[in-house]
Amino acid sequence: MRTGPTRARTARCALPFLLFENRYVRVAGPGIDLKLPDAGPVSFALSARYMGAAYKSGDAPILEGMEDRKGGAWLGGSARWHAPEFELQAELLRDVSGNSEGLQARLMLSREFRAGRFMFTPGVGATWLDKKVVAYDYGVTAEEALQGRPQYDGKATVNLDLNLRTAYLLAPHQMLLLEVGGTHLGSGITDSPLVGRNNIARARFGYLYRF
Repeated sequence: MRTGPTRARTARCALPFLLFENRYVRVAGPGIDLKLPDAGPVSFALSARYMGAAYKSGDAPILEGMEDRKGGAWLGGSARWHAPEFELQAELLRDVSGNSEGLQARLMLSREFRAGRFMFTPGVGATWLDKKVVAYDYGVTAEEALQGRPQYDGKATVNLDLNLRTAYLLAPHQMLLLEVGGTHLGSGITDSPLVGRNNIARARFGYLYRF
């Protein structure tokens, strides 16, 4: 997971979430996976994502005078190990948009529990960001440095994630979703003068209709 500077304002709005999957492709929000042949319980895919810690200089006082940061396209590969007791996901992506031109890797372990119409999926994960990614999203260049906002070149870091997704089956094709979780930011991010806290909490609520 990637987050923008934590002193910036957070937009709150309702957005449609597209989810589509067949034998060859999986589309989930701003990401798409082109499925490759499986190897036993392990599935592989070529992955494309649109993401990034986008912000503008007017989003918060600490960002005034900063160059705008943009989200961009990421390409790479992913693998999923489907076991009876758990699912392990791994992903490696490179920024091909010309912004950070960096790398990130993600590892996520989850397990699904069912109780009547409810499904509970707790998960833990870690996301590694290389120095280029941290420098672009959270760095301060010499031209952007001010008193109280020193130059920061960034360094590679690891974020830790904890997540719980709860689903309630309303009907065969309808489901309510609630997802809560948090991210503990690595020192490469929290050392940035743009970041004012170590942990970020999140919650998402949604409705899913399967055609």
